[in-house]
Amino acid sequence: MARSAHAPKNHTSGEDNYKWLVNAIDGELKRFREKEKEYRPDHYLFYTNLVLTPAKDTGIKDRIELYVKEKNVFLKMI
Repeated sequence: MARSAHAPKNHTSGEDNYKWLVNAIDGELKRFREKEKEYRPDHYLFYTNLVLTPAKDTGIKDRIELYVKEKNVFLKMI
């Protein structure tokens, strides 16, 4: 399963982007929590038009990866 999420163009700061992405991911994970196990995908690809800043441990990319690992108990991580 693949899901595209397009952030609003008015998000200019890294923190705005992070908050928007966390909200989008939370919505997706909520959908999986509410579904029965047999209706959950084996793999899930989430992509976005946000710039995922690469700064080690503090950039959006690393912060989102950690967030998903902590919150995701439903899907296999690739």
